[in-house]
Amino acid sequence: MTTVEDEELWDDEYPDEEPEEHILERWAEEHRSLLDAQKGAAKPALDDPSPKTLEERASDLFHRWNMADLLAADRTFKWTVRGMLVRPTYGMVGGEQKTLKSYVSTFIDLACATGVDLFDHFTIDDPGPVVSYVGEGGRIPFTRRLERIASAMDITLADADFHPTFDVAPVSSLTFNESLMRDLDELNPALVHIDPWYAYHGAQSEGKNLYAEGSLLSGLSQPCIDAGASLLVNHHFNQTGGSKGISRLTMAGAQEWVDSWILLAHRMEPDVPQGKFYLELNIGSRQWGGSTWELDIDVGRFDPDTAEYDGAISWDLRRSGSGQSSKHDGKVRILAAILEHPGELGKEEAAKAAGMNLKVARELVQKLQDDGHIRLGLVDSERSDGRPIKVWRYWPTSEGSDEPDDGAF
Repeated sequence: MTTVEDEELWDDEYPDEEPEEHILERWAEEHRSLLDAQKGAAKPALDDPSPKTLEERASDLFHRWNMADLLAADRTFKWTVRGMLVRPTYGMVGGEQKTLKSYVSTFIDLACATGVDLFDHFTIDDPGPVVSYVGEGGRIPFTRRLERIASAMDITLADADFHPTFDVAPVSSLTFNESLMRDLDELNPALVHIDPWYAYHGAQSEGKNLYAEGSLLSGLSQPCIDAGASLLVNHHFNQTGGSKGISRLTMAGAQEWVDSWILLAHRMEPDVPQGKFYLELNIGSRQWGGSTWELDIDVGRFDPDTAEYDGAISWDLRRSGSGQSSKHDGKVRILAAILEHPGELGKEEAAKAAGMNLKVARELVQKLQDDGHIRLGLVDSERSDGRPIKVWRYWPTSEGSDEPDDGAF
């Protein structure tokens, strides 16, 4: 059972988080255990000798490189998500309250696990297994949200190399570390994702201590980097809004630690009952720079009976200040493919040539046709058994053709 004092201590440590009861209870228990241990424990001397010999402790010591090994080691610049995440890297997904951090994170995870473009713009150069540590909400609502996002991305979940877990333990615990090492060893993931940080933080590290938090985060990221996996941790912004960029991350040491960041903020007030959110998406990295986007997401209407959003999910992405959306970019890619292959592409073939998922491509092809940029006509083809057949294919309207229009447009 938690006490009023426990709740006050939590509010002091995490002023912007409303924890689920089981997380608060575990945190309070750890916090009391830590205080009891501190009262009765003598501070060890820094030079206390280890009972192990130096040879026995060899694997625990810092790895020292010589120049030949250092220069021979792989240092190739590689994208996992082009224009967003290199591999390997480590950092945070941060944001204000109700900026859909968990939704956006699931979009990222599924894109990395399947190779499907993220928000119809960010291509996946190096897809691979994704491990997601889900510490909030539980399996059932997470799975319902996962299914809706997969449907919006035209992904078959059964084929996704995606591995969520819903168990929670402090990142400093033996349970968490052995689970992480097992996942890194068995799955060789492209991405490890922790959402949210407070659920896995534990009480034995001081959240306001820069050095303690930096050590905790580095101890988490280093095994991932050593295994060639990127690491993302979800955390929240402070509520003042006075600072900008990564300086808005509330946790001590966060802005010093991150190598990459994905930050979300409201551009305007969301229509929460209707599920419409108007976000600024700030992407950055110490390795390559950054970019800022306007991301509008419609997650469907909020159902008060289930306390969840319901309905189809849609989005629109554009460079800040550009006025051009991801759908505009998609139409350009499809039109370029049809210009290059006039009379050869149907909707599926156009989607594949443009590198887009079929669901989105269908909408954009129809829009191009409605706007008069392309036209549809019948061409001769043949079945797999060699029998002749007529099939519908697209031409740019500026491209001549001997085929009749057949009243199709």
